[in-house]
Amino acid sequence: MVDKDLKIIDTVTDSNLLEFHCWSHDKLIDQANDIHLWDSILPKCAFSQTYQFPELIKLCEINYLPNERAIVTPTQEILLTINAQSINKMLHIQPELEGVPLSIGTLTELYLKLDFPKRPQIFQTFLAEIAQIPKKNPPYSTAMFPEQTKKVTMLSCILGYFTDENVDESILGFLSIFCPGQPPAITFNFSQLLADAIYDQLVTLPEKRVFKYSLVLFHMFCISNQKGLQ
Repeated sequence: MVDKDLKIIDTVTDSNLLEFHCWSHDKLIDQANDIHLWDSILPKCAFSQTYQFPELIKLCEINYLPNERAIVTPTQEILLTINAQSINKMLHIQPELEGVPLSIGTLTELYLKLDFPKRPQIFQTFLAEIAQIPKKNPPYSTAMFPEQTKKVTMLSCILGYFTDENVDESILGFLSIFCPGQPPAITFNFSQLLADAIYDQLVTLPEKRVFKYSLVLFHMFCISNQKGLQ
């Protein structure tokens, strides 16, 4: 039954996630990141994956104070606070550049607020020339957006979707912020989403035995430069 729980299964994609990490990293290195969402190395480590650094996560679980949202030392000294602010600091995001918090609700609302005549503009921008604008409501197959597959995969992983096979209302809302030759209309920041996900999974870890954000915590520990890490 656990293996069939869609909430704890890693996102199923056609891409090898390790190769996808490298692609994201290369985009950042050559400054060809056309998504313009994260000026950091987080795209390389944001994809939630289970079963990484189990010893580290076990120690984090034992020494986590939910009310403080902090990992502490055996002497109760705060070692690492995990909230949106600390994640923004990890990403080197300045307060004035924090952007709009990313969430499924926010993205879905973007799409639902579009006037019906404006919704086809998303397809006119991203659909292959030979494809027809669909007449039914979403979700649609990701195969309809061949040039945007990597964006759909990235967002599906970050939002914790079971698969990247479908483009639903939230992903359509995400695609709606783009216009050819122009920066996106909205800059998103998913630090709060990430902080809440880490909190939820650390709190429920004794019961569910699943944690998907090991790489993020590992990176936060590496840059914290705390003596208590020893």
